[in-house]
Amino acid sequence: MSITKEGLSRYQVLNERQRKNLIILDAVRRNGPISKADLSKDLGYNIVTLSNYVDEYIKKGIVKQSGTEASKGGRKPTLIELNKKEVFLIGIDFSQEALSAVLTDFMLNIIAEAEMPRPAIEQDAVSAALVSVIKEVIKKAGVNPAKIKFVGIGSYGMTDEKNKALKGLDEEKGRSRATVYFADLKNDIEKEFNIQAFFGTDAMFAAFGERAVNPEAAAENLLYIFKDLGKGVIIRGEVYCGTNITGVDLEGLTGILSHEEKSKILDDSLYLKPWNAQMSLKKEALKVIESGVGTKIVEFVKGNMGQLTDDIIIKAAASNDELAIDVIEGIGINLGVRISYLINLFAPQVVIIGGGIERAGEVLFTQIKKTVQKLSLEKPKQSVAILPSVTGEKAVSLGAASVGLREVFLES
Repeated sequence: MSITKEGLSRYQVLNERQRKNLIILDAVRRNGPISKADLSKDLGYNIVTLSNYVDEYIKKGIVKQSGTEASKGGRKPTLIELNKKEVFLIGIDFSQEALSAVLTDFMLNIIAEAEMPRPAIEQDAVSAALVSVIKEVIKKAGVNPAKIKFVGIGSYGMTDEKNKALKGLDEEKGRSRATVYFADLKNDIEKEFNIQAFFGTDAMFAAFGERAVNPEAAAENLLYIFKDLGKGVIIRGEVYCGTNITGVDLEGLTGILSHEEKSKILDDSLYLKPWNAQMSLKKEALKVIESGVGTKIVEFVKGNMGQLTDDIIIKAAASNDELAIDVIEGIGINLGVRISYLINLFAPQVVIIGGGIERAGEVLFTQIKKTVQKLSLEKPKQSVAILPSVTGEKAVSLGAASVGLREVFLES
C-alpha cells in the first residue's frame, strides 16, 4: 500500500527498508512491551541489525523504552513499545448512509468517534462534510492536531479510477458521472488541518483493518468478503487486489452472447457467472414481503418498510422467522458461490466475512460452508478457515486508520 500524491491508496513494491520497518514495528505493536532480544528471536533478525532499526525508531519518538524485564541472570533487558501518545490517526467510513469517523492512538485504540449524515455526492458538499466530521472527532478526542499523522477515508460507491474521482448521479442525463475529485478533497483537508489525507475503497480498508486487529487474519494469504454483495479483497503477502461489484450493473451481462453461444454454456458452469448486482439481504427480504408472505419482520418495523435494516432481518431470524431465515440462507449460498470461485483461484488460508453481514451468525455461515464444500477444489477447501470479522461496524473507519498506521511504519 502506498499513498500517492492524488490521495489514493494503492499497492507498491516495498524496498528492503520499508519491508523491515513494517515487520518490526507491527511486531512491536502486537507484542510490546518486548525486549530487543525477544523481538530478534521472534522475527529471526540479527540482534545488531534489529537494534539499529529500533534505536532509529526511538530517536524519531515512535518507539519508547518502558521499563525492564525480570532478569534470568545478568543485566535486566530493557523493554520497548510503541509511543502510543505521540502518533494519532483518523479513519472515516464514507458509507451509503453516513460519515463515521474514529480517532485512534498509535495502537489503533479508538479514543473518540463522530458521525454525520452522508452528503450529496458533489465536491463542495463532500468537502464541507469531511472537514466538519474531522473537526468534531478532534474536538471530542482532545488531542494535539499536530500529532495526527493521517486522515484516511474509505468510500462506498462508484470510483472513477481514470479521473481519480467518486461518481454521483447526473440528474439531467440519468447516469453516473465523476463529481467529486480526490485530489481536491485531499487539498481541502490538508489546507484546513495540515494533516495528510488519502482515499480508498471501503472493502479494501476494511480488509486491512481486519488484518491489523484480528490475530486470525494475520495469515499470508487472506480473502476478505465485505457485506452481502460479496465485494472481495484478496491479500497475498504485500500484494492485494479487489473486486467491487456495487458500482456495476451485472444484469444482462450475457446479453451480448448469441443464442447459439448461450446454448453452448454448460449448466454446471453457471455458478461462475456473476449474479444480480442488486441482490442484498434487505432487497431480497423486501422482494419476498411484497409478494405477500407473512413474517415477523413487518411487526418489528411496525409496518413501515422504510425502517427495514439488515439487523432487523437478523433479529427476525433469531426469533425463528422462516422468511428471514430463508433470505439469509439464500445470501449465504450466493456468498458461498463467490467465495468458492475465489478459493479455487487464490487458495487463501483464511476467509473473513465482515461488513455487518457476519452478524447473521450460524444461519449464514452454515450455508456458506456447505456451498464451499460443494464447489471448491478438494485441496484448497481442506486448509481454509472461514471466520467472522471482529471489527464489526467500525471495519472501514478503523481500517482506514490502520492504513495510515501502515504508512507511518513505512516512512519510519
